[in-house]
Order: sequence, then structure tokens, then C-alpha cells
Amino acid sequence: QYFDAISISEEVGKNKFTDAVLVDCVNKLKQKTNFNPEEVLVIGDRIDKDIIHAKKHNFKTALLQRADGRYTQQNQVLLEEHKPDFIIKSLTEIQTVLEKEARMKK
Repeated sequence: QYFDAISISEEVGKNKFTDAVLVDCVNKLKQKTNFNPEEVLVIGDRIDKDIIHAKKHNFKTALLQRADGRYTQQNQVLLEEHKPDFIIKSLTEIQTVLEKEARMKK
């Protein structure tokens, strides 16, 4: 219902921090939809690897910032300069984010 394409680095056979995974996802989206980069949501737990990389492609971003997260301190340093579109504490919040986005488009 919410996802038109999902790309997983292990399935693509490339490191998730390369363009290969994003390009794979874009190609899947172009085959299934009228692709619009602003409708892509990249979810990651690192600003330096996930958020910055996705923003270069004009994708929406959600920073997964768990209370006991491995990159919480590192992310705090980068947060002011590289703001994600959303900050979530759990993957269960994704549905809420997507519903909010859908309402804003109407």
C-alpha cells in the first residue's frame, strides 16, 4: 500500500552507501510509476551515510534515531547542517510519516 519499490543492498550486490542501491530503486520506480524524486523516502540511522546521500538525489529522508542508537552522538554533530525531513524513534513510525505526507499533498 505504501511502497512502490524497495531496494536492499545485499540484493543489489553493492554497498548501501553507493549510488547503485539508489539507482536500482529509481529504476524500479520508473518501471512501476510516474517517478518523482520528491516522493521517495530514504530511511537511515546515519546522517553522514544515509541522509546526506539521499538528499543529493532530492529524496525525502527519515532519520531513525533510536534512544540507544549507535550513531546518536555522531548524528547530533551533523543535525543542524543536514536536517532530515523526519526524525523517527522506531520503524513503526513510518506509517504515520507516510500518512502525514499523503495528507499534505491533498
